[in-house]
Amino acid sequence: MKKNLFLIAITSIGLMACGGKQQSAENQEAATDTLTVEEPVVEETVSPDYVMLNLKGKVKSYELSGADYCDFVGGKVEFNEEGLIVKVNGEKADLERNDKGQITKYTWEVHLEDLEDEFNIYCYDENGQVKKIEYHGNFCDYDHTFERDENGNVVKRINKSPTEGNSTDKYKYTEFDEQGNWTKCTSDGKITRKITYWE
Repeated sequence: MKKNLFLIAITSIGLMACGGKQQSAENQEAATDTLTVEEPVVEETVSPDYVMLNLKGKVKSYELSGADYCDFVGGKVEFNEEGLIVKVNGEKADLERNDKGQITKYTWEVHLEDLEDEFNIYCYDENGQVKKIEYHGNFCDYDHTFERDENGNVVKRINKSPTEGNSTDKYKYTEFDEQGNWTKCTSDGKITRKITYWE
């Protein structure tokens, strides 16, 4: 009698175990049927020109007006849809780039007789932002270095020239647009930056 009870108990446990495994397999099949594979997230590459100029969003152009502001390129800058500079101050930009796509040299025609083209040479920090510009002109040369705030905006420009002496310009930003780009700042006067974006 004890043997029969023991066999019944063992058989019951065996059946429960098999049933448990079978249910587990059914659950696995159901889980496999409903399993969805997520597409990998592809981060959009930011143009090196946007990084250089600390621009956010897909900027189409910007134009500065008001007091003097030392922009890295010019007072009016236009970009293609990939975010690369195509025109500066209404003229096709003569740019040289490194293997990262960063602008290393920008040359512009002076449009005055007997004067040579002038140019900037750019050096970058580890974040891809300009840390130094060497300006080479017909009448003077300058080295410009920059200090930035926590948002990457230039708050101080230090100017050194063997012929013109040294000076420092400070900038305070007072208005920003929805993208986080500055639209108004002050230095020796008020400066406005009008920005247009690609749709």
